[in-house]
Amino acid sequence: MLNKTIRVSKEVHDLLSGLARKNDSYNDVIKRLIDNYEEFSDEQAEFYNNEIEQVDNGIFENVHEISLSELEERVSKLEKEIEK
Repeated sequence: MLNKTIRVSKEVHDLLSGLARKNDSYNDVIKRLIDNYEEFSDEQAEFYNNEIEQVDNGIFENVHEISLSELEERVSKLEKEIEK
């Protein structure tokens, strides 16, 4: 494999380090980010922007409360899907 050096700010370096799993290289982290990159359609972007705007304005009609254990379960499930 041909190795290349890229320059990143300390902030980006720290963010990449925070995303790394045990024994991950920066190459692993960047590859995983690229593999999981998903571009939003205009309609999806508009939907998410509207939802964010509502929350920012204190409108919580579409917000559902969940327990910490349920959140941890959902995160665990997503992590397993990402690892596939």
